[in-house]
Amino acid sequence: MSKSRRLDPAELAALSKHDRLAALRDSIATVGGKVGAATAMPAEPPTGRKRNPWDGADRSAPPSEQQADVGEADGPLVDGIVVPGGIGALLPGGGLAYGSVVGCRGSTGILTGLLAAATGSGAWAAIVGGRRQRIGLLAVTEMGGRLDRLAVIDASGGDPLETVSVLADGVPLIVCDTPAAVPPKRAQTLTAKIRNQQGILVITDRVRGIRPDLTLTARPTAIHGLGPGYGRLRELHLTLEVSGRNTRPRRGELRLTANGNGRTAWAPAAESAAAARWSRAG
Repeated sequence: MSKSRRLDPAELAALSKHDRLAALRDSIATVGGKVGAATAMPAEPPTGRKRNPWDGADRSAPPSEQQADVGEADGPLVDGIVVPGGIGALLPGGGLAYGSVVGCRGSTGILTGLLAAATGSGAWAAIVGGRRQRIGLLAVTEMGGRLDRLAVIDASGGDPLETVSVLADGVPLIVCDTPAAVPPKRAQTLTAKIRNQQGILVITDRVRGIRPDLTLTARPTAIHGLGPGYGRLRELHLTLEVSGRNTRPRRGELRLTANGNGRTAWAPAAESAAAARWSRAG
């Protein structure tokens, strides 16, 4: 496949694992980005009914079974990536909709939860960042994510927005976590491509100039298990606020806890956000 030719989703889907990854790497190389060696993309998406050509998750399960993993999210199940647990309970339809831009502000713990939900279900994802990666890959795996479905790209030597644009041809969930000031016309072009390709772009507070369809704002409220110079983090609480253009604002208190087998998950906290405070227990 030629570097100069636009990547076609149908053609990419028909390629083998090696050829698909090579095509994306070649395209990214033309804009000066550097593809990390952390992961590789899957050879073939799993079989089953799919809502989106890039969704590797098996949608053959009845909607009622899928909804059960989401929590208390009301309304129909999102046409996109379903997010289980406490995060999904606050999201419209229980997940991230295809063809949307999502802003993620504050704690990166929510980002790890979104990446774990996507890759754990079989979808592909990519992180476009800088030399200093601030999204914990270990945390993604502890939440049930798969690193073999996650590409980590150092775009510090090139144009991160062009890298995002190239990835949109073949990756359904892209997280852009690198400083970027986006001019209005370019923001319009990029968001239009995300919608046309039915992808999902998640931007952090490092990206300015792109107006998200949905904004997630996470603020830590309590830490349990740490003392003055000793202890082990047992539980983290944060407040998650969800707002958007076509959805009513939602707010909830979440807690990150371990389930005893090396896995962690975000779940609704027992105490309210108003009563939450910083707590240091030995």
